[in-house]
Amino acid sequence: MAAATLIDHLRFRARLDPNGIAMQRLQGQLTHAALYRLVKLYALKFREAGIRPGQLVVTSTVDKALDWIATLALIHEGAVTCSNHGYAPWSASADYDWMLVDRARHAFDAARTIRLAPESGENPRGLQPRGNFAGGDLVRLVLTSGTTGTRKLVPLTQAQVIARAVTGLWVREAQSSVSALGLSTAADFNACVTCLLLGTPLYIAEGALEIIDLVRQFSIEAVFGAPGQLGGIVKELEQRDDRLDGVKVVRIAGAAPSRPLLKQLNERISGNVVALYGCTEAFSMAVFKPSPGSDPAMVGIVHVDSEVQVVDDAGSPVPNGEEGVLRVRTPFMVSGYHCNPEDTERHFRGGWFYPGDRGRLDERGRLVLGGRETEVLNRGGVKLNPVLMDQFLATLPGIADAAVFRIEGADGVERMGAAIVTDAELAPADLSGALRKEFGDRSVPTFYVRVKKIPRNEMGKVMRAELGRRIAKLRSARAAAGPGDSGPLPS
Repeated sequence: MAAATLIDHLRFRARLDPNGIAMQRLQGQLTHAALYRLVKLYALKFREAGIRPGQLVVTSTVDKALDWIATLALIHEGAVTCSNHGYAPWSASADYDWMLVDRARHAFDAARTIRLAPESGENPRGLQPRGNFAGGDLVRLVLTSGTTGTRKLVPLTQAQVIARAVTGLWVREAQSSVSALGLSTAADFNACVTCLLLGTPLYIAEGALEIIDLVRQFSIEAVFGAPGQLGGIVKELEQRDDRLDGVKVVRIAGAAPSRPLLKQLNERISGNVVALYGCTEAFSMAVFKPSPGSDPAMVGIVHVDSEVQVVDDAGSPVPNGEEGVLRVRTPFMVSGYHCNPEDTERHFRGGWFYPGDRGRLDERGRLVLGGRETEVLNRGGVKLNPVLMDQFLATLPGIADAAVFRIEGADGVERMGAAIVTDAELAPADLSGALRKEFGDRSVPTFYVRVKKIPRNEMGKVMRAELGRRIAKLRSARAAAGPGDSGPLPS
């Protein structure tokens, strides 16, 4: 007997509970029957437009509801789906066959672009799903964040998608949840699939204010997002001197929460915070319930379905307490990147996935991160975790956000800088003193620069390479250097 597909689950819910709520926004709702009808209507439109099984079809929209409906319709047609990061130009290891957009965009090839418009009409009942047998049941390609400069495509089969959603239920801790993430992320796609499997409403909101109103109106029990998005929600609540009572759990993914953010979440939303450490390639790796006093580098207990090892440069496991390179394997990890043999060879070796992080297992077997291999700052033999430095700087009075980075000077010497988001007049010497006290003499940046915003990806991670390029361009243009350097980051 063939395993159930996502379309099987969609049809099952439409038959079992046709009037049940499948999708809920502040502006309205869709029942299971209405969602199934819309998916079939879009599937018919895509079939008539020439979309075929196995073709790569990318959706480029910021409307999550429309993206999810179109994605299900494409799966109905046996296409390989991928959600773009908003309206960003396509940049990946494989070209697309079709691009679906909800507004005119000159950046995409017009001959391969389909405009998404509202669909209406009767359910085309005779329209049968088409399987992607040639693609090995491949249904989804997820664009990685590109923090290292190159976006990679992670291929997921239907079986992997469903298995990941089921496994994620182990740390759900709530019956209803709203996500601040976009469908282009693996975490949000997994959340959408979970709602489909359970038959629970998929709550959709645009921005912090809508999330707050949606949580209140429908008594939603969980809020899910990256640290930056959750920080935006907290900021709105602080401005109102308000609190979201009734939320049972806050789930965080994408980056480690800072101590100030944990304190704010405790005060304004919930003290029950679950931090998820994982990756698109292998899914969940570790989970932790941090408190404002927790070590910011701690990511917690290795997931029951995951095996995580810390190894040396030769690939041999090191004792607990010793830092090394992390590698992981899970039952539903992928075996490589789509159309990218070079990165596949680099990150997938001997049945393990190497995510590019350094870390250690403490005496209790809990995972503690040491930073990205490509981002760890080596200053005179002293290795510094830039994430911890970012978080520390952001706790200092007057600083809204911060990120350290490295650039190469005209003399070929690599220097460390710190970008600061602040409206206050801060003395570089004071910042250097605070860093020296917390991390040691080697942690003092060569220069500081005042910026309007720290560039971050969809999951809230600092785009350090991009930040370094922008600052290098700014410094070159101004021919300025030294600890007194300041000025706006060019847009």
